[in-house]
Amino acid sequence: MWSQPIKRTCFTLALLLSFTGSFAQAAHKIIVLAGSQSTATDGVTSPQAAQAMQEGVLKGMGLDYATDVTQYTLGAYTVELVSFYTDQHENPLISLSQDPEVFAIICQTSKECLPALDAKASKDILVITTVATNSDLAQGENILRLAPSNNLQGAALYQSLENEDIQKFAIVYEPTAYALNLYISIISSLFIDIVMDYPHPQFIGAFPLTDFLSLADSQKGMKATQVSQVLSLIKPDAVIYLGYEQGLQALTDANVGGNPDVTPTWYASDAVYPLTLMMGFSGLNIFSLYTPEVEDGESAYPQYYYGYDAGSFLKQLSTTYATTSPQRQAFLATAKETILNSNYSKTGDKYFGSADKHGRFIVESYDTQDNIYQEIITVSDY
Repeated sequence: MWSQPIKRTCFTLALLLSFTGSFAQAAHKIIVLAGSQSTATDGVTSPQAAQAMQEGVLKGMGLDYATDVTQYTLGAYTVELVSFYTDQHENPLISLSQDPEVFAIICQTSKECLPALDAKASKDILVITTVATNSDLAQGENILRLAPSNNLQGAALYQSLENEDIQKFAIVYEPTAYALNLYISIISSLFIDIVMDYPHPQFIGAFPLTDFLSLADSQKGMKATQVSQVLSLIKPDAVIYLGYEQGLQALTDANVGGNPDVTPTWYASDAVYPLTLMMGFSGLNIFSLYTPEVEDGESAYPQYYYGYDAGSFLKQLSTTYATTSPQRQAFLATAKETILNSNYSKTGDKYFGSADKHGRFIVESYDTQDNIYQEIITVSDY
């Protein structure tokens, strides 16, 4: 006699729980996560660079950055700026991804963004990386990468060796998530030439540089002065440096024991930020992520432009969910079908997978008269 009311009650409860679950999945926050090193005064890991990324994101959304303001409004959504020191605080990306109110996270560097691959990180949330280039990020099906992958930059660096007819080369790298991955990409390009029996330069050594990494003394290896001494003995035709600008200065600035003359040709990857290097010497070639010419009111940091594209991408997506909070999975599915074309982008077309398809780099080369020659190169993986 009581079976039917009980069934009806159970059905009503199940329906209520179903709606409650749906509401729990609705979200309204966009997080702009910017990590930096507390000890960095300039360059890609500095607080200034992190702020430039956040400014770019807001500008791409049509919003203006204001000092000491951390929350902004984009239609029905809240845009929240989250800053932290990577050498002092735990990366909050995983915990932020688990917050049901968050439906998108924008992050910056490889070290900062790689936790999105962690098993604990939610995978139904859109993660946009701005200048992170680690190729492992391609494993994340919910990750939209805006900067070209290390696979492309590694191919570009290796191709430069062949174009300049370099016979012997060495690599100096900082063992970080960014540089170690780029080192592997360069060696992969060399390995392909070896397997295919193509002409190729001789690889004569790789040297980790740990002077400027936050490591215990027992974990550190050769100092920059020792690396320079070894390079002067093995006499490579070219050295590829993969790391931040402090390391390159330590290797090449005679005032601190460096020696730029250990090789006639130096190549440096995009983490050596040209505008803050404040030094140049004959034979130095710096690869940078492509950025357009700086306009009035814009930052010179690459982070600004890739941040702009992240903001523009989300602004375009937000029109689909203009009045309601998006369901995370539905929003992610729409993002995977979205293309931000160059009319609304600062650095080219952006879509899921574009970071592995094509990349543009600016190469700045110094000559003996301290003149700088700039060239834009494009690398494609087709």
